[in-house]
Amino acid sequence: NVQLIEFSPAERYLMSYSSIEPSNPREKVQVLLNVFDTRSGKKLRFFSGNMEDYAIGSSAGPGGALRWPIFKWAGGLEDKYFARLTKGAIKIYETPEMTQLDKKDLKLDGVQVRFVGLSTFLALTLDQSMGFA
Repeated sequence: NVQLIEFSPAERYLMSYSSIEPSNPREKVQVLLNVFDTRSGKKLRFFSGNMEDYAIGSSAGPGGALRWPIFKWAGGLEDKYFARLTKGAIKIYETPEMTQLDKKDLKLDGVQVRFVGLSTFLALTLDQSMGFA
């Protein structure tokens, strides 16, 4: 049951979001994100896990809710990159392979992720309460 969708800026990719409410109140809400090629309709990659692992930084809403979109896109008209903030790191993925850039996280604390329009630039906003000046 898809609840939200987002197209990449150049509309090459579509990301869908679904959440799964647990039957046991002690369990956590699960999320499922799928990335599709808009031309072929083929699913290229999926991401899944606990909602709290995705509701971080600009993706965190009031009361631990998730704020859409989770991933930020960049790379000009090729939609070359997409990224998301995790606890203490940024995960950057390359298209069309849908693999993590350099196969590792970019370790940072107290940052927000955003890409600048259709550019290839990644902008980081530092949280001054974390000791950044």
